[in-house]
This record gives sequence, structure tokens and C-alpha cells, in this order.
Amino acid sequence: MAAGVARVVLFAICASLSYTAAVTCPDLPADTTAAKLSLIAATYNTTSSLRALTVQLIVLTPYLCLMLVQTQQLAFNGTQGWGPTLRLTLGQLYQIDVTNADIQEGTTVHWHGQRLLNASWADGAAGLTQGAIPPGGTFTYRFLAEPAGTHWYHSHMMGQFGDGLRGALVVTDPADPLKEFYDEDQHLMLLADVFNSSLAQQLASHQAGSAPMAMCAGMDISDAPFYAIEINGQSFTSTGRAAVFIVKQGKQYRYRTVGGMSSWALRVSVEGHNITLIALDGHPIAPAAATAFEVNSGERADFVLTADQPVANYWINVATMTGHNSPAILHYEGAPDPATDPAFSESSFTSSFGCLDTNQPGVVGLKQAAALKAGPNVPSPPQESSRQITLYLANAGSNPVPASFAESATLASNAYGFSASSAATLPTAGSALCPEARQGAYCWSINWKVFQMPPQLPIYSAANNGSAIGTAADNAYTITLKQGEVVDLALINTGYMVHPMHLHGASFWVLAAGVGNILAPDGTINTTAAGYNLVDPAFRDMISVQTARIASDAAMVSRNGHDGMGTMLEASDVAGLNTSGSSQPMDSGSASASAGGGHGGHGGGNPTPMQSPPNNFVAGPSNGGHGGHTPMVPISPDDLGYAVIRFRADNPGVWAFHCHIDLHAMSGMMMLFTVAPTVSTTNTGWYAPAGLQCTM
Repeated sequence: MAAGVARVVLFAICASLSYTAAVTCPDLPADTTAAKLSLIAATYNTTSSLRALTVQLIVLTPYLCLMLVQTQQLAFNGTQGWGPTLRLTLGQLYQIDVTNADIQEGTTVHWHGQRLLNASWADGAAGLTQGAIPPGGTFTYRFLAEPAGTHWYHSHMMGQFGDGLRGALVVTDPADPLKEFYDEDQHLMLLADVFNSSLAQQLASHQAGSAPMAMCAGMDISDAPFYAIEINGQSFTSTGRAAVFIVKQGKQYRYRTVGGMSSWALRVSVEGHNITLIALDGHPIAPAAATAFEVNSGERADFVLTADQPVANYWINVATMTGHNSPAILHYEGAPDPATDPAFSESSFTSSFGCLDTNQPGVVGLKQAAALKAGPNVPSPPQESSRQITLYLANAGSNPVPASFAESATLASNAYGFSASSAATLPTAGSALCPEARQGAYCWSINWKVFQMPPQLPIYSAANNGSAIGTAADNAYTITLKQGEVVDLALINTGYMVHPMHLHGASFWVLAAGVGNILAPDGTINTTAAGYNLVDPAFRDMISVQTARIASDAAMVSRNGHDGMGTMLEASDVAGLNTSGSSQPMDSGSASASAGGGHGGHGGGNPTPMQSPPNNFVAGPSNGGHGGHTPMVPISPDDLGYAVIRFRADNPGVWAFHCHIDLHAMSGMMMLFTVAPTVSTTNTGWYAPAGLQCTM
């Protein structure tokens, strides 16, 4: 039997199996207006590559199923690479029953990009809005499909979407404001990084200190080992063939790209064709012409391709920032079959991108995040905010806590949203330490708070009285907002790794992004320095925060000398740098090796000669001090990456905010916003049903 036919037959067998649910949750009343769909999550063996085209018998409790061996370990409905695409209609109520066939640690589904108004209980955030669905159990999700656009669904059990539990979710709008830009809307470009080790194994390697860091030009690119990139479940490396997209000459096609990678950011271009970006994260943007674009984990990008070239086959370049390439093929009707065209074999491909080619003309990436403008039907931002919150993105295991941050965090009205009890659990100034619950020196954080799951579901606290989780869970970094508040978040990247941050339950306006110092001495936002766009900013649910500016060659000198890794530099090693947080002139005896201050004042003028920039940070190795990576070096506040986003907290419930790189979220880069529901006649729809724990 041909491998392709075998795959279809075998997947059909798996998808057709039925299960007897051990538990059904939560306790929902019937609703006959909801359209009903179902998904089945299950495991399968991944011990060898598809390239060998090996078929073997594996056991999927509670059933037997013949399947081709994959590089991933989990799947929805037995579908290779991605689960079935869900095409929903804007404004329709849906009920989606998700059954866990045999995943022993349980599972959930997050509807990434969906607002879920008054339904945060259906958000799928394990440990926050629901318990894990046990093996044999079924969880019923019910929500209104909005907003329209390109979205996706995936497990929110840590490590599972990177192991295969993901699928595309497209919400169609009968009155699509972008319809004028294209003729055909049939192409999904589903991007994924796949591995020959599980995410749990990768995390254990980092915690044990044995995992290297992928680097490029001094920037940390990925914590995860590279194996392959798949486009729509295909790649030369993992399946022996490239994905093929068919077009007809003279037509304009809308491509919906989903960044389903768990770690690696990707760059996409089409040989011989320019493209036009028309939407980001499901929301329209003003059309932006590009030769290529970058997409990070969780992000979505819709683009239009005009099939205006001679009838032929063309390479679609999909590359990591380190230059690993996994091409797809654009096939014009009437061109030779790519499967038999020798010019489109794996050996004939030549990459268009090398390591970190971010400055090529026409590439739309991180540096254009604030330059992209809102498109048709996108709401304008509120002109003022009622609350400002500063969030530093740091590896708590290697980025020491700045002294001024530690001091200002204890103030009653601090810029970080800390309660007194929560601030008391922060590490001390100058320390770089993972909590006992996290092994090793690999623990990502927000404001040096390494997230730990609360002992009970916080959604029930929100449903009852809108309160925070309480002192018993201060390591579950939580900020309580009033319904209707307009919130500005200043996201400050203290290191050399990009962080794609995702907000559940709301979209936000990208007011500013770049590299520089946008904070006042107390950590609040200097809006003049940030240079807000309050007219037509892009509206998104993801923002990739730029890295800190790469330090000078002198500061990049490694003192380790055996693996390319630097230890934290003494202040005396860098001329004129004072890491004590003091603005006093330095002499040979005044240097301190501590991390120093945290929030450099903006607008205070440049330091006078023989003075250091005030309140420097120390950027440690992104992987906690193991393998090749950017050395630990002091960084001026003027060199930190930043983004400022604004959102309206009008959706009551518990909403996660986290880095979408799975290893980062798994190791602690997460927090919660609890939007306290207002008791009024307009808020009667908010509730949290019983049984969300999903236990027997």
C-alpha cells in the first residue's frame, strides 16, 4: 500500500473510534442554539522518523491503532501535524466537546484569539479556569465565535501543543472587510517546529544544565533543539516531502498563516513574488507590502499573494532566524508536478535567508511592530488609560534582581501591581535564583516572579467576589483589575531573547515598541519617551518584545574560556560602568559586582564624564548558564527592548498573560489578570459553572 494512502486510511480508522467518557464536565444547562462539534485528544508513538516510512503497531489506551510513526507524540482526531481545521461563523454559539482518550497527565483546549465574553471558564487554561480533562473524560466548551479572523486552538497543559495538540480555527465574517483584497480564501499555512524529544524532556535538560542555546550574532534564538519545521504537517526532514500550495495564474489568494511553533521564530517569503500583509492575529491592518515577514510562536499573519508570474513551480522559503530552512512549494496550475520535478527535490533547494537576516529590504518583523497600522473596522484606542503596569521579562535564574526594582516593588502603590504579601516573596536585590519548586538555574519570570500554579482554581474566587487568589498563592502572580479599566502594560525585555507575549480574553492596541528607556525612576511609563500612536495602532493579542540592544565588544568578553559562555562580569571589567545603582563617580575601589539598579530615569540628561549610566541591568544567559549563548553583561536602561500595549478590561474572569514559547511559560513566565465582575444588569451573563475541576 502506498504510504500516502496508508496514512489516510490509518488516520481515518483512528478518528472514527469512539470512547466511553469516565467523567463529563462542567455542569452546564442544555442550549439548543449551540452548534456542536467534537475533538478527541490522544497519544501515539514517535520513536522514529516518517522518512523511513515505517508502519508499526502501537497501543493507544483504550484501543489499538495502526499508525505511521511521527516526530510528535500527541494529536487531535488522529490527524498528522495538526488537528482538524475548525471553521466557525462570526456570532454563532458553539459547543465543542473535547474527549481525552488516553493522555495520562490530562489535557485542555485553549481557543487562542477568541474573546470568550463572560465565558472565561471556557478558556482552557489548565489550573486557572479548569482542571485537566482526565483520561476517558470529556469537557464541554461553549462560547460565541468572536472575533473573526485567523486563530487556532491548542492544549494549555504545559508542553502539549509543542508535542502536537494544536489545530487551526478560522472565524469567517460574511461581511469580511478584507474581501476586496483577494479572490480566493482557501490556503492555510500552518507552521510548526517538531522535535525528536518531548517538551518535558527538553525542560529537564535545561534544568539539569545540559541543553545548549541556539545563537545568531550574539542573540539567543531558541532554547529548543532544532529537528525540523513542518508546513501543514510536511517537510523534507520529517515526512520526505514538502507542502504544496496550488494557485491559478491571474488570481489573488489569501493565505492564513498560523505560528504554531513552540519555540522557533520563522521567516516566510515566496520566490519571485511580493506579498501584502492584511491582518495580524485575526485583526485587519492597513495593507503592508513585503518581500518576507517574521512570525513568532502564537502569532498569525494573513497575506495576499498575486499569482502574476509565469506558470511554474516556486519555492516558499520558511526559515528559522539561524538559517535552518524547510521549504514549501507554490505550484501554478499547468506547471510540472512538483513530486516529479527534479528542480524541486530537497537537494535542489537553495536558501534565500541566512543567520538573522533581519535587515534585508522589505522584511516585516519585530522592528515594524509599532509601525504597522490598523485596518478597516478596527476600533480606535481609548485616548487615556486609568492604570499603568510595568512588567520586566527576565530569566530569574540568571538575571539578578536590580536593587532599585527590589526597593520600589515594596512600595504600597508600586508600578508592578504587587500586593504587600506578593512583594515579600520576591528574591532579594542582586540575587539570581530559581525557587525551590524549579530545579536548576532555568526559570523565566515576569518581574522576577516565577509563576507557580495556585492550589485551587482562581476562577471560582473571581466568580464569587472578584477578589485576588489570596496570600496562599502569592507565587501565582496575580493583578486584580476593575471591570472597565483601561490598562497600559510596559513590557521591558532585559535580555537577548525575544518574548512573544499573549493575553487571553482580550485584544490590545500596540502603542509603542522599540529599544530604549521609556520608564521614569519609579518604574512608571514615560509616555513622551515611548511616543504613543493613539491614532491608528494595530490591534492584536500577541506582541513579540524586542531584545535588549547587543552590548559592545568590550562588554561581551567571556571570562569562562572553555565553552563560549561568560560568567557575570565584575564592574571593574567594563570601563566606566557602575552597577551599584549610584550615580557617583567611580574609582578603582567603588565598583560593585551586584546587579545594581533597575529603572533609569528618562529625561535626566546623559551621565557626566566618569559616571556610569544609572541603574544598570545584567543580562544573563537565556538558558540559565549552560551551553553556548550570549554572556552575562551589564546593560544600560537605554538599551532595553520594550513594547507598550493598551487594553480595556471589560471581560470579567481570570485571564492568563504569558510568553508563548512553551519552555518559557513552563518554567515560570506567566501571570494572571483577574477582572473583577461588576454586579449590574448589564453583567448578568458572567458565571463559572460547577464542576470545572473535572474530577470523578
